[in-house]
Amino acid sequence: MSEVSGVTEGVDFALGVTIASLDSKEAQEDIYPAPYEAYPLPTSDNYDKIPSLDHQLKLFLTKGGPKKRFTHLLSLYFGEALVDRVMKLDQHSTLPNRLEKAQCLQLLGGIGHVLTFDDLENYFAELKSGTLKTEILKYAQIPSLRMWWSQTAAQLPNFWINHLVELFRNPLQFIDPNHEFPLGFELEEAGIHKRRSLSYTYYDYAIKKLMKEGDRSRPEFYLSHRELLAKFISYGDTFSTQKGMIIPVFNENTGQVDYYQLEAQVHLSGLHGYFLTPRNKDAGLPALFTFRGTDGGASKHRDLDPKGVGKQVFETCAPQIVQILENYAKNTANPRLELIGHSLGAADCQRTLVELVKDERASLFQEIKLFAFCSPKLDTPTIELWQKRLNQIADQEKKPILRFSFSYHQNDIITWTGNANLKGTNSYFIQRSYLIVKSDSGISDTMLHHTAPFFRFGNFDFETDKRSFQFVQSYSQEDLDRLVYKLTELENTSSWYISLKSYFVEVETIEQIRQRIELIKQEQARFEEFKEKDSEQSWFVWSALGALNYTLQPIAYYTYGWLIGAGPQKSKTN
Repeated sequence: MSEVSGVTEGVDFALGVTIASLDSKEAQEDIYPAPYEAYPLPTSDNYDKIPSLDHQLKLFLTKGGPKKRFTHLLSLYFGEALVDRVMKLDQHSTLPNRLEKAQCLQLLGGIGHVLTFDDLENYFAELKSGTLKTEILKYAQIPSLRMWWSQTAAQLPNFWINHLVELFRNPLQFIDPNHEFPLGFELEEAGIHKRRSLSYTYYDYAIKKLMKEGDRSRPEFYLSHRELLAKFISYGDTFSTQKGMIIPVFNENTGQVDYYQLEAQVHLSGLHGYFLTPRNKDAGLPALFTFRGTDGGASKHRDLDPKGVGKQVFETCAPQIVQILENYAKNTANPRLELIGHSLGAADCQRTLVELVKDERASLFQEIKLFAFCSPKLDTPTIELWQKRLNQIADQEKKPILRFSFSYHQNDIITWTGNANLKGTNSYFIQRSYLIVKSDSGISDTMLHHTAPFFRFGNFDFETDKRSFQFVQSYSQEDLDRLVYKLTELENTSSWYISLKSYFVEVETIEQIRQRIELIKQEQARFEEFKEKDSEQSWFVWSALGALNYTLQPIAYYTYGWLIGAGPQKSKTN
């Protein structure tokens, strides 16, 4: 056996003895030899009698055991500073003195949740020093040449950053290569994966599983990894989130993850926003601002705001939000931005965009994308302000490209409240896409329609409520005109020249362009049909309920408000 594991075949005997002793509660305290401090590393005399640290960890994750000893064991594996941060959280500090298996998994999952890039730098420095005090680092496999070449963890390629992060977010499969399941899977099996103190660890697992299982050929796939951000990163425990926390974000162009860090936060009276920035500033990646949906009493009061869903608290936070975005844009080359949120958080995303346009700061960004899941609509004054400002900047030379994506269940009455969602005007085209989820269940199942994720690991979830969906997107007339012009130009070009050019660069064929033109025409027709149906529904809702001055809004939220927290739900130990 290797020196890393520190055991011989004798461990099999010791394992049998210790597991047998678990039948006695009195003996259970003594079956875990206190690591290091209570006994030296095994010598030739006791080598076959004392379990290794790895052996002890496996026992805890099989049978549970004393909290004090388990936290000490975690300190040896991951360092005291990291474990202390985990144990200071209420969700962990209130655990009983004797832990069950699920509670041991909870603490282990908490390690990866609180991990920051500063922690990663400290661990990398320890690796470079050659003197390893943190047990888990013995499983690091970064080549010596790479260690010599990179002075800091930030200089490592994404592959090796991922390797280091995995040591803390999926340690069991490093400690035991035969361990069958990732930690994220075990958290889900134990029913604790939605706890706020584990959200970054579980998100990491979910995004990696999405990379393996998601069908990237599907037009709606690009929504799936944004939904994970909206459902988990936005719902991280407020007291555990700190600057520098590590978030892998799926890159559709490369099929891999890029690493982001938590750069800034905004918290006030039910508004929770998290600003994420890419570690690689030169890769042209967008910054992300995610907003939490309805979650707790303060946010429910925001839902019932008589001026518009979430409006008054947002207006208080708006200067801070805009300042964060302005500082980033002014210090970043070719800045881009994505606004991502669910429910109330999606409304906050829309209001952020209105605020940027209102103050003429939207032009600081080359492109802004909005991803709104199950968003309530905005109030009439906000929509009127949006349209007015959009028309004013339409003729400006410098203005951002705007792209909007809305996803919702057609029978989710929360999305009916308010006046309208953001869209373009006749003078300012904004490409929009809509994922409209459908099922036979009606508005009485609004809780399910509003909270159940639409995707599972990258693929639309058809099983829940036997759902289906319609996906439509808009194209401008300019898009179609450009293709028609390109087709005409190609048809008038000599075939020998096209053949010669194709030897050096990829040339789109006449048939391919014709297919694209036909596709856009079909999509335009589908989108016009969708707009007509949506307009009819909006007119019906407005006619029946507009005069009631948001009566639907309080009815919806009083009826379903306690159920519509879209992120991890509270529990007695969370």
